Amino acid sequence: MDIIQAIAKAKQRKRKTKYYDYRKAAKLLIKNNVKKAALGMKEDWDWTADEITIAKLKKFRNKRTKICGINGSIWATPSIEIDGAMLPCWTH
Repeated sequence: MDIIQAIAKAKQRKRKTKYYDYRKAAKLLIKNNVKKAALGMKEDWDWTADEITIAKLKKFRNKRTKICGINGSIWATPSIEIDGAMLPCWTH
């Protein structure tokens, strides 16, 4: 299934957009004492992931803030990678 088919299928199912949860990301970085991690869409990681830091997250005010040109998805899962572990990191 390509991206166009995935989006069409998600729209048919009337899925809500999943946005990056920047508060959760900041909490995870602080809790795990991590200086930097990466946020991106799990199913399209190579094209959508970017490094984040606590300082960068403090600048993100709302769910409209974009990473690699996108802020959410109806078909992919916004995720955070910390020390090689991939965790869901999204809100509606």
